[in-house]
Amino acid sequence: MPINDTIQYVNQYHDVRDLPETPQVEGTRTCNVSCVAMITGEDVNDVLQNIGISGDRFQWEETLVAYLRNTGRVCAAVGKSAYPNKRQPDDADLKAYRAAIDAGAVILYHKYGHYQLLVGYEYTGSAYIYIFNDPAGDRRLPQYKRIRESGHLVPYTEDMVKSEHIYGQCWAVA
Repeated sequence: MPINDTIQYVNQYHDVRDLPETPQVEGTRTCNVSCVAMITGEDVNDVLQNIGISGDRFQWEETLVAYLRNTGRVCAAVGKSAYPNKRQPDDADLKAYRAAIDAGAVILYHKYGHYQLLVGYEYTGSAYIYIFNDPAGDRRLPQYKRIRESGHLVPYTEDMVKSEHIYGQCWAVA
């Protein structure tokens, strides 16, 4: 069971401070910078400030990948792109993600409407379980029950991963 845990776990609802100059509550839309902070070990609020909040540009995966590369990380596209349309990941995508994890990377996983980190997997003998650091907490729980650490190393079944759409490109980060 390979797991490439991150430097820290960041919960987007508990760890991101709301800023007075932005019209929305940051915690509801900062899964992306939370993932970056998990990888780099930086304070998530510093990452948010460093990436900038001009419109929704800070949410673009190109901005996140550029930021990660500037911190010395190697980022490589993995799996097939789901741009400009969302799509469900298939067996070939999952195989590519597992290979990247085997090589020591984590996957900046761009689920439709949400970023999370795919950090590991295990094979149960009949199916794969995928291990995520999910900044929104364990998404199997209702939002009001997602406590601060509930999204750290959370196992999602292969069926769950395949049923949820991805968007854009997923990235192997090492």
